[in-house]
Amino acid sequence: MFTNYIRKLIQFRWPILTFWVVLLICSSIFAPRVFSVLKSGGFNLEGTESHTAITKLEHLGLNKTTMEVVFHHNDLTYDSEIYQEKVFTTLRSIKDQFPLVSAVSSPNQSGGKELVSPNGKTVYTILWLEADLNTAEQMTVDVRKSLDQSNGFTIHLTGSPALFYDIEHASQSDLERAERITLPIVLLLLLFVFGSLIAGLLPVATGFFSVLITMAILFFIGSRVEMSIFTVNIASFLGLGVAIDYSLLLVNRFREELTQGDTTAAILKTMNTAGKALLFSALTTMIGLSGLLIFDVTLLRSVGIGGITVILVSLITSLTLIPIILFLLGSRINSLAIFPNWLPNTHALWENIALAVMRRPWPLIAGTCIFLLLLGIPFLHVRLGAPPAGVLPMTYDSRQGWELLRNEFGAGKTTPILIAVESETSTFDPEVLERLKKLTTEISRQKHIDRVESIVDINPELNLGDYISLYENREAITNPQITRTLDQLVFDNITLIRVFTELDSDNPMSEKLVNDIRSIQPNDSDMQAWTGGYTAGVMDLRHNLYSEFPKVVLLIFASIYITLLIMFRSIILPLKAILMNAMSIFASFGALVYIFQDGHFEGPLNFSSVGQIEVTAPIILFCILFGLSMDYEVFLLARIKETYDKTHDNTVSVATGLAHTGKIITSAALVVILVLAGFGFGDLVLIKAVGLSMAIAIALDASVVRIILVPALMKVMGDFNWWAPKFLRSSNRSNAE
Repeated sequence: MFTNYIRKLIQFRWPILTFWVVLLICSSIFAPRVFSVLKSGGFNLEGTESHTAITKLEHLGLNKTTMEVVFHHNDLTYDSEIYQEKVFTTLRSIKDQFPLVSAVSSPNQSGGKELVSPNGKTVYTILWLEADLNTAEQMTVDVRKSLDQSNGFTIHLTGSPALFYDIEHASQSDLERAERITLPIVLLLLLFVFGSLIAGLLPVATGFFSVLITMAILFFIGSRVEMSIFTVNIASFLGLGVAIDYSLLLVNRFREELTQGDTTAAILKTMNTAGKALLFSALTTMIGLSGLLIFDVTLLRSVGIGGITVILVSLITSLTLIPIILFLLGSRINSLAIFPNWLPNTHALWENIALAVMRRPWPLIAGTCIFLLLLGIPFLHVRLGAPPAGVLPMTYDSRQGWELLRNEFGAGKTTPILIAVESETSTFDPEVLERLKKLTTEISRQKHIDRVESIVDINPELNLGDYISLYENREAITNPQITRTLDQLVFDNITLIRVFTELDSDNPMSEKLVNDIRSIQPNDSDMQAWTGGYTAGVMDLRHNLYSEFPKVVLLIFASIYITLLIMFRSIILPLKAILMNAMSIFASFGALVYIFQDGHFEGPLNFSSVGQIEVTAPIILFCILFGLSMDYEVFLLARIKETYDKTHDNTVSVATGLAHTGKIITSAALVVILVLAGFGFGDLVLIKAVGLSMAIAIALDASVVRIILVPALMKVMGDFNWWAPKFLRSSNRSNAE
């Protein structure tokens, strides 16, 4: 398959090496700039009712960038002069120092009492900015420096700009920390595996170069397409894990073949066996990641683009650069011995394990399946949400401010339900006011409503007739509270209704309330309404994502099945591989919920559970894992098939395949687990959750599935494993040779 290609590669090795050197130099210039073009957030979904509501209300300033300054004192309350003076001087200082702060909402303004907590010890103020989100993010550090924390006051800066600034900072520090810790440990592991400094360094260098090139490519993509900042971390741990794995498998097979012949023959055999398996493995991983491109959500699309890019770069590196380096090194690949005899030959051990499993396949199949299903049970009570600050640990200022608001005011007070109402005629027409009053009255009768804020609910002492009379002569209104409310709630023929509830925004009853409001809101030619806000946005996002998800799953299943069908020329093996993969992923989903939703191991893992799983996490996990965890299955089955094509003995082929791949696949899996664990101990909870869940899935796949399920099922199916219709049978059954 690769023979002619490799001969050409060797023939033109020096120009190709020169190209790689130039590419690495260029990448080192652009890769460090990738963070400057990536965006925080990426959860918006256009076309939903909640998105339409916000779009309709943008003229009322709801799309303006804001920051929240949260004050708290353990002893003083806001009715004290000291507290009021503190708030006043702090806000005046911010206004003086930052010209982009166009307005401030504070408790001393009309209607500002809602900004003071029930016990009076916590106050929040809103900074309205004449700046886009990215500009506001850059202000975060300076605004925080201006906050005077003296005299027993704690002051936090939160809101979208501060949250996204902290997320970006956490993303960069997580990446640096993970690479600084992980790469030396991985190198040490490879030194034990290969016993040679050269052989151990090559995979690590390949992983580093692949990530470097990918970051440079993402810089150019991010300059033209909106990309999420989470892409960097996920692409990095994917790239380090996969690129190191690929080169590890090639180096191992090359060293094995060197004992049988010269360098040229060794590299040809390596690429026609391990190289072929590597190609199909990369294809399955990219197929899984391509599922993320189907979703119209920036975060998912970005992770898909970043993941496919890093896998493609790793594949090209493994199929062009690594073969040339191996050819040039030849037997020197074993130079600079470090631990030459530390790991003994384990072929006999793995062969005995395979034979032992195949002697009692049915009990082991049943026990393993039950074990994996039990691990997945916690996923059955998963709660999917999108906590705005929940991706950060409690050590970050924006998370502390968000939690303080949530605890002191209640999430329902700080994240109200927003209803945009658009009428055919003026909002102040008597007929429109009558319908608005009817709507707000019905909403007020719903359970768990704290208050409704609208142009017909300004003063509880006024009735509908009073409002009609009041608005007939709006120019004569002098009450500052009413004029300010009208400015906030009305633009042309669009008006805003704010619904403040007694519930947390992520409470299931909040979702029921949104549905109840949507069921009574007007929707005719004279008046239309759209319900939005945080709860509605999460509901719409979840509904849209998971209505598309089954189609994505089926598409990935079908694509990977066809890919493996072409590789193995078997009807059964691809189906079996998909089912086993699904079981290990289900088990990792259970671990995801048990740890990050149910809050186990919060201390050791440095996170605070919010009782939910981030809504995109299972989709990201599935699309990455379904291809990635297939790697070891492909490598093992490729070696089994190689033997079966020669012997046509199913039992011997399985035992031989596991004997030849046991040590190296275990080592490769350990590399990926170490890389993922390195990112799992970072600060960002989404990256932590994805990284650790993937590490668990890889560990299960490379141990329980590969050591027990694969040999047991191969034994049970016997020669039927290799059955295929005549048109699928390869004319050359031994093309791997």
